[in-house]
Amino acid sequence: MQRHELLHDRYEIIEPLGSGGGGQSWKARDTRTGGLVVVKALHQPARDGVPREVDLLRQLDHPQVQRFVDAFVEEERMVPRLHLVTEWVEGRNLGDHAAARRLDQQEVERLVDDLLGVVIWLHGLSPPVLHRDIKPSNIVRTPDGRVVLIDFDLATEAIDRTFQHTMAAGTLGFQAPEQIAGDPCPASDVYSVGVTALQLWTRKLPATLLDGQKLDWRRAATHLSPARRAWLEQALAPELSERFSTAEEARRALRDPGRAPQRRRTSAAPAPAPSRAAPSREPETGASRTPQVLIGLAVAVCAIMGAAVSFILMGTSTEPAPEVGAATAEAPAAAVPLTTESCDAGHAEACLALARKHREGDVYAQVEAGNYFARACRLGSGVGCWEKAQAHTDNGWLRHDPQAAAEWTMEACALNVTNSCDVLRRLERSLEDGALEDAYARMVETLAEDCESFVPNSGSHLPSFRCGRAMTWLREGKAGRDRAAEAQELALVACGRGGTWACHEAAQALREGDGVPEDKAAAFALYSKTCEEQGDRTACDVASQMILSDEVPGR
Repeated sequence: MQRHELLHDRYEIIEPLGSGGGGQSWKARDTRTGGLVVVKALHQPARDGVPREVDLLRQLDHPQVQRFVDAFVEEERMVPRLHLVTEWVEGRNLGDHAAARRLDQQEVERLVDDLLGVVIWLHGLSPPVLHRDIKPSNIVRTPDGRVVLIDFDLATEAIDRTFQHTMAAGTLGFQAPEQIAGDPCPASDVYSVGVTALQLWTRKLPATLLDGQKLDWRRAATHLSPARRAWLEQALAPELSERFSTAEEARRALRDPGRAPQRRRTSAAPAPAPSRAAPSREPETGASRTPQVLIGLAVAVCAIMGAAVSFILMGTSTEPAPEVGAATAEAPAAAVPLTTESCDAGHAEACLALARKHREGDVYAQVEAGNYFARACRLGSGVGCWEKAQAHTDNGWLRHDPQAAAEWTMEACALNVTNSCDVLRRLERSLEDGALEDAYARMVETLAEDCESFVPNSGSHLPSFRCGRAMTWLREGKAGRDRAAEAQELALVACGRGGTWACHEAAQALREGDGVPEDKAAAFALYSKTCEEQGDRTACDVASQMILSDEVPGR
């Protein structure tokens, strides 16, 4: 196909990447930023321009998720095609890794554990984002050791309807039975993770193990330990009632080989779809929901995904509904009285209830509502932060104050409220340069405490997210220029507490001279230490690569 040299007056095509997933892809250069991107032109015509549902992709703000850049429509042979632009992720996909050498079974286990962490985050968004095409070739291991999930053009039921993919969207062999039937749900992605683990453990392509539409995998896995086979039994169960219903459950079972496969009832009644006008309960941070609650609801989620997506598409708000990305802690033992005394005692849910009650009153009561939302935010409620921010937007119910809206959105971003970090970037662009510098500086001081106190593998990703956010803001100069050295200090602190991701962050900065003086010997030493003390195979690989590429003098 003959292509223009420059797409959308911005993207310079470098080379084709192939066709698949409903479209043709190219590696390109963004002429505005100089960065490398992937441009995918979808096969189906785009008759109504760029659909607003594409905005669902913009909430994918995670270091292990391919970043969405742009969407536009351009004609090819007089047919309008929707083009999706995502960042280019440097590295090698796991399919190529597995084809080149047999991966150690424990290494595969670590990779799958890491992948499940990303899926947990995706499914914690509102509504849950389903990737629908998880497979080794869509998982890239970057030079700094990160595992990054890419190729989200099949993600979510809403986007699938817009792009008009077939009912069996996905890849042969990796699709759960309900996904083939056109009814995917969070457990469908868990199935695909299971198939991914199977391929990496056995080096067998799933398509070669199919008996009709059934995956006949057991004979290929006889060399695996009983614990790994038991995990695969539950991950690859054709019936939803027999399968891990959440990625969180699958991850716990992977980490605890002694956990026996659980059988669940199939008669769970579907929960009603949430209402934007009057939600039955607000999402909170890590102290509000148990993994058991998520497990109990997952089968019902499959039944209500369509209703949940319709709710999102029919909403009138121009900004995302609040939802916290990581919520995996014990629920309170008893209900808290929704009184002023309870709010003053530090119960965020009581402050939220009082805020909603006052919001229905006159202007003076609304000011008090804003105070209660602010108090809930300070107590760790992402919903409180979000509501306080929205109150100060141009269509809010308190005085329009873009600065205040941005600062409270910053609080929501620090609590990993879905889409809030993206909203913060948009609000920041509307303010004068440096207007938020002091607010960023104060927030970084608060977030730095998470780097000094988080516990790896505690079941909550929020502390590591907050620590990572502090590093990012410091490196980007949000809290003042020339503060990259402080980000490096935080990375080293978190690394010392067992955060392998922070070790990679610090080592990469030294290796590339990113805000700190380049010191390849120090980077090599840190990779080696992470390899030896934390058993991180990726750090071992990078250290070996540095030796082979003569990056470390004298080795």
